[in-house]
Amino acid sequence: MSEIVERNNESNIQEKVDELTRHISIDKLTLNESKCKKLRISFSKSPPDFDPITINNKQLEVVESIVQELLAENQTKEDEKESVDESCDQVVEVCQPMDTSTTCNATGDDDPMPLCRDVSTQCCINARTLVNAETQTNESFTSTYCLSSDSQPPPENINTHLVDHNYYADHQHFFDNPEVEQAAEHAMEEQKDILTEIDFNLYDLETKSNTTSDNEQDEDYLPQSDSQSDDFQNETDYNPAILSKTKNFIVNEKELDKLFSLCSTCGQAVVEMKKITKGSMLCIKATCLNGHTKEWNSQPYVDEMPLGNILIPAAVLLTGNTFAPISHFAACLNLQFVSKATFYKIQDKYVIPVVHNSWHNHQKQVLKDIKNQKTPVNVAGDGRSDSPGHSAKYGTYSLMDESSGKVVDFSLVQVTEVSSSNAMEYEGCKRSLKKLIKNKIPVRCLTTDRHVTITARMKSDFPKIKHQYDVWHLSKSVTKKLTKKAKKKCNEDILPWIQSVSNHLWWSVSTCDEDVSVMKEKWLSIIHHVSNKHSWKGCKHFKKCVHHRLSRREKKQVPWLKAGSPALVALEEVVNNKRLLKDMEKLTEFRHTGELEVFHSLMLKYLPKRKHFSYRSMLARTQLAALDHNHNCNRVQAVVKSGGNKGQQQFKVEKPKANKSWVCKPIKEPKSYKFLSPMLEDVVKAKQNGIKVIKAPPKMPKHIAKEPKPSKQSVIEKHRSRMSK
Repeated sequence: MSEIVERNNESNIQEKVDELTRHISIDKLTLNESKCKKLRISFSKSPPDFDPITINNKQLEVVESIVQELLAENQTKEDEKESVDESCDQVVEVCQPMDTSTTCNATGDDDPMPLCRDVSTQCCINARTLVNAETQTNESFTSTYCLSSDSQPPPENINTHLVDHNYYADHQHFFDNPEVEQAAEHAMEEQKDILTEIDFNLYDLETKSNTTSDNEQDEDYLPQSDSQSDDFQNETDYNPAILSKTKNFIVNEKELDKLFSLCSTCGQAVVEMKKITKGSMLCIKATCLNGHTKEWNSQPYVDEMPLGNILIPAAVLLTGNTFAPISHFAACLNLQFVSKATFYKIQDKYVIPVVHNSWHNHQKQVLKDIKNQKTPVNVAGDGRSDSPGHSAKYGTYSLMDESSGKVVDFSLVQVTEVSSSNAMEYEGCKRSLKKLIKNKIPVRCLTTDRHVTITARMKSDFPKIKHQYDVWHLSKSVTKKLTKKAKKKCNEDILPWIQSVSNHLWWSVSTCDEDVSVMKEKWLSIIHHVSNKHSWKGCKHFKKCVHHRLSRREKKQVPWLKAGSPALVALEEVVNNKRLLKDMEKLTEFRHTGELEVFHSLMLKYLPKRKHFSYRSMLARTQLAALDHNHNCNRVQAVVKSGGNKGQQQFKVEKPKANKSWVCKPIKEPKSYKFLSPMLEDVVKAKQNGIKVIKAPPKMPKHIAKEPKPSKQSVIEKHRSRMSK
């Protein structure tokens, strides 16, 4: 206040205050000398009830006159009824443009205020009327936003409107006087830290923050606990279509407290703030000095469940992550997160079915595109185990269209379905091929590795499908055998030739024109070349090397193998291997499964081999990997977008561990994950309306042990430690 009461007038002010105390119900009234006589008024019905203001003689007279008017209005119960009836009539008159009826049930009880107020209840704070936007009740306060209205009540009935407000019965200090309000606002501007500096002698007005967590109880999954149902209201009319257009933020708790430090209705200080966490959602209920209550939720509700508690399990699974590392990340940041029980409930009930349906719809479109080509399809197949070694629980066999590079089908086999883990690969291959045949997809050729069972059974089970081997697997086998022989001291001269022999195999297969005899003669010519013989006899198709004639200087620079040397003999053993020559008959079409190996590498993102998953989770994660691959398999090479090299293709230079020289690899355009947004929306829709699963997967036993699981107590009794004496 610009004018402060002088010390010589302090006794006169105190006398007037004492006189007011005898007429109205005031528990405690003090003057703060250090703060220049800040008046604190506290009523007995509900603490705290009045914001501190600095007054002078003139303003004290205004307060006294208003109190006398209020006392005159409450002389008898009959006068109180008439006052309430008049206020109800005025509220109806003011709110007629809103087409909302007003209901007031005045009773003859001691409390003249009815329990229920209408949406159109008016409160006179300034010279204009403020219209309440939501229903107010004495039993449980809801949000009390006030909307400006152009209509103004008659000046003579201002006090009637005060009585008509639902919090008047509890807080009788709300004086509608412009001078008093202006004085209070000016005092708030002069004292910026008033919330923390003012010490109320009767009541502790510091903001209370009662935060509970769901670590002990899984309240974030339950729709609503009994203790919270009366305090917070749930809104379930969420539209999943706005998911992709809505951003989410991480907000610090202290910054939120700043937003709720003042009431959005009247501008008074918030004196009580209740915080409840439901998983990742924060619910705040703030009450100000004037009794206005504001409720705020950090997330919308979907079928009585916070949206974040649905999206977090969905996003974790759809991005190939697991609960343990993400929850650890959240705990490290002290970030509110869903419980483990909620995570797996949402994942099993909604996310996995949505992924299942999305894959089947996508697969249906892929098969439709293949049918429209009206030509037989060539597919590449390969198996993958869920864990390293030879003790796998699951085996996944995938089929890929070689022309489009898309995964057309895969089969997940559990070891309990077959005789051994080695038998899972052919079982998966057989199931996938039968699916394609059932869908009337003409399969002309199948390219696989040199799996013995698949090679033997393809002739009998699928005689119409041509079987080819992947040249990369065969080349890898040759390189592995040569490297093993070169480790001996007598065969170390083979080392400089290993990469050349592997390249020669690729060249022999790619230039054979699907002629087995030409391919074999070219392959066997490597024995003559490494011994510095570039023309020979005894061959029908290939009798000399195709490279240029070497000069004497070039011949001296090459480490040729001497005839009859142990190194040349070891090389001949590998090149002339009978099984190798027989398997080369299935290399005539020069096919390889390189893209399928890329897909298996991508599967490590969704299915790391060091973690165990249930059958349904394995199936869903494999479907996600297939969706990810198919939506990004046709990316083009990226180009420079600006600068002097604009338009040039981009490359990166790397040095592989198994290669001594540096190599360049093309850089492709960034991957797109737009296919995940519709799946997130489907998860929310599934929570709202339920979901029907397309072709539900079979139920598999949780454990693969042949004997039944014993009781826990019996296992503990038999347990013996090697460390015990």
